[in-house]
Amino acid sequence: MRLEDQAQAANRGTMSTQSFEVGGRRIYQMVDLGRLMLDGETQPRVSIDEQTVQEYVERMSVAEDATVMDTEGVMFTPLVVFDDGDQRWLADGFHRVEAARRAGIARFQAELRRGSKRDAVLYSLGANARHGKRRTNADKRQAVERALLDEDWGSQSDSR
Repeated sequence: MRLEDQAQAANRGTMSTQSFEVGGRRIYQMVDLGRLMLDGETQPRVSIDEQTVQEYVERMSVAEDATVMDTEGVMFTPLVVFDDGDQRWLADGFHRVEAARRAGIARFQAELRRGSKRDAVLYSLGANARHGKRRTNADKRQAVERALLDEDWGSQSDSR
């Protein structure tokens, strides 16, 4: 399977997840932000955007059911987290996690998937293509470079 196809499959949710529906409403697992691995090269961005984090901090609140909501009562997009049995690797939601921490929020709704750090990295390469803060050209460049450095993914490049 080509790298692009793998990333699309990961982003479509074809991997096993721990979220479910009750009465037509999708339910996500709440994860402890302190348990998330944030330093495993799963962050595809060059840097965190301070303005985005501050905007999220100002909009975040916690509902009675512990779901993180915005000031208009809409649930913040759940994080995407890969669990390898030992570690939980954040794959999507770095700005939300930073904002939640600054707002004093310790838990956040997440789509929890079974998978390795490598799975989280692969997923992260396609994150924010359609939601959240758009990727900059530098972010896109870093994602491509990260993919090309991987032994398997790099061998699938058309440029070799």
